[in-house]
Amino acid sequence: MFKSRRPDQTFEPLLGLRSVSAGYPTARVLHEVDLVVGTGEVVGLLGRNGMGKTTTLMTIMGRVRPRAGCIFFDRQLVDGLPPFRIARLGIGLVPEGGQVLRNLTVRENLVATARPPIGGRTGWTLDAVFDLFPRVCERADRFADRFSGGEQQMLAIGRALMTNPRLLVLDEATEGLAPFVRRDIWRVLAELKSRGHSLLVVDKNVASLGSLADRFYVLEKGRVFWQGSPAILLADPVTLHRHLGI
Repeated sequence: MFKSRRPDQTFEPLLGLRSVSAGYPTARVLHEVDLVVGTGEVVGLLGRNGMGKTTTLMTIMGRVRPRAGCIFFDRQLVDGLPPFRIARLGIGLVPEGGQVLRNLTVRENLVATARPPIGGRTGWTLDAVFDLFPRVCERADRFADRFSGGEQQMLAIGRALMTNPRLLVLDEATEGLAPFVRRDIWRVLAELKSRGHSLLVVDKNVASLGSLADRFYVLEKGRVFWQGSPAILLADPVTLHRHLGI
């Protein structure tokens, strides 16, 4: 177990990367990355563009094969497994841009990949997702291509929740969205945290993520440059400017 920024709170490791190196045929992107997300913990993954954040998520999801190191999820070795098997173990991905099925209705998007919860836990249902996203519920029978970018992002989060993941991974879920939509998404993420969900979040809004996350990791050229409490990072203007451009 390890401690969060609250001294009375500890987390059992759920996801672990140990000395993971990974990349593409022409370039190695990640170099000996160590990262842990605990059960019920929210972890923020930060860094400038091109530092390896999305590659880290794609490696976790099995879409990029690690060249070295290992990845554990719920004490199982998962590196080398195909993406569908990793998803079935309980990792749900909300990719950058949402990538919803635009030729299906909202309801069809939500039920297309739905799965029952693992281990008999109370799970996410269509009604529960509609309660979380009233705007999505109002348009349940419309085709997704009629949705704004923000509404599609809400739908993408709901679709990932319908797989009943034990870990929800979000890649730039608020990027390029209107302020009121961003506020709604942060509200939803705070609600998920209050329900004990484990989250790994990539986002450029460090202040909003800092109010939610238990720990931060900062990537610099594919390596973990910094890790620790959001409060410590937010109080360090030199690191924020030099490594995050803030």
